[in-house]
Amino acid sequence: VDKLRGIRKKLSGDKVASLKKIYRTAGKKFNLNSPVQVAEVVQGLGGSIPFLTKTGKPSVSAKTFYKLQGLHPIVSEIMTFKKLVKLQSVYVGQPQMGGNSEESLGLEYYVNPETKRIHCTMNTVGAVTGRFSAQLPNTQQVPQRTDTYGIRDCFVAPRGYRMLVLDYSQLELRVMCLQKLQVIQQPKDL
Repeated sequence: VDKLRGIRKKLSGDKVASLKKIYRTAGKKFNLNSPVQVAEVVQGLGGSIPFLTKTGKPSVSAKTFYKLQGLHPIVSEIMTFKKLVKLQSVYVGQPQMGGNSEESLGLEYYVNPETKRIHCTMNTVGAVTGRFSAQLPNTQQVPQRTDTYGIRDCFVAPRGYRMLVLDYSQLELRVMCLQKLQVIQQPKDL
């Protein structure tokens, strides 16, 4: 919990600094959640937006925004800011400004007061892919390669235990291949 709180403080500072840099580069404040306003700012800085709304105005949806990388430095800064917002909202939460809600605490909300650990719910059925899924919280989505804040380091095995991380990458395909291989290798007279 202490580590999560430290990450929350650092991430909040980085988010504010990133936002200030974006506004300074743009020369004005604007709504970063508005695809039309973001597109207008990028165009105002000399970028050409190939994506238009139904009314013909330039727009950048979340799906197309990454295609604008390299167009102007503000694009990568906005992407950085949006990643920080996502990390904050899902994993570490907002700085405390009153009540303790799921939104304001991130993973800390799920820490069991008795065990001091997070006990998520693992679902063995129900996922469309047939794989396991986790909820409350979804610990399968904790950043791995892009974890510059050490969120993954908050997950520590109890004394005397080890933590095992598995990747079910292509598991269903591998099982099907093994089944097919067994059918091929069986004698034909069986």
